[in-house]
Amino acid sequence: MKKGFIFWRDKQYISKESYHPIIFWKYTDSNEFVGLMITHATASEYGNLNLNDNSYFDEKKGDFSKTFIVNALLLKPVDWLAGYSKIGQLSEKGIKYVESVTKGMNPITWDDYNASK
Repeated sequence: MKKGFIFWRDKQYISKESYHPIIFWKYTDSNEFVGLMITHATASEYGNLNLNDNSYFDEKKGDFSKTFIVNALLLKPVDWLAGYSKIGQLSEKGIKYVESVTKGMNPITWDDYNASK
């Protein structure tokens, strides 16, 4: 899987925690990867980062009209990649944008992210 690959987990793997599309960012080791969670919750509501520019995507399936990313690099177990459906791909411009807004962030777990709010 390459940086910027956007996916949904297949239905058999979906839980409350995984009900959002994920942008694959990088592997940290053989057990975890870093991803970004796509959401419709806005920047003003939750401090999320705006991804509402069509030029940020090379490919997309579904509604990306109101798209934000959670303001965190999230650590996820590699087994999340066991069942997925590709729904998009960030463009080089999109990857550069995400790199610029996440520069200096350290990856954290979802539990740690929630505890910081």
